[in-house]
Amino acid sequence: MLRIAKRLFPLLIFLFMISLYPYPALASQPTSTARDIHLFTVEYKAKINGKEAEVYRFDPGQVIIQKGETIALHIHGFHGKEHHFSIPKLNIQGIVQKGKTSVVTFQAKQVGTFELICHNHYTTQQQGPMIGYITVVEG
Repeated sequence: MLRIAKRLFPLLIFLFMISLYPYPALASQPTSTARDIHLFTVEYKAKINGKEAEVYRFDPGQVIIQKGETIALHIHGFHGKEHHFSIPKLNIQGIVQKGKTSVVTFQAKQVGTFELICHNHYTTQQQGPMIGYITVVEG
């Protein structure tokens, strides 16, 4: 009997270990089908003619998505106190604050290039223009 137990012990250990393995087919699937895209608010500094200049940008400055795709756009407040932003042609607006993330979800229904505008930094006098581009292409 002891000899049989010694032979079965490794098999029992193997079966126990395999029962702990998370099978992807059995795991719960995410409910959202949106593709996540992450943008950051960044600040660049340089000296121009002896004066310090600052500009703000979205990074990356352009994203390309396919028509019909659902997008969750995560805008991370990395630099700057806050940024009031909009994508006028998609009827989207919001605010992202430093150290926080603002998420807007939308479906790309038409082909074209759409401006993501920061209204705090829209002109050169406001350390801008801070404009990003969302380009929707045929899928």
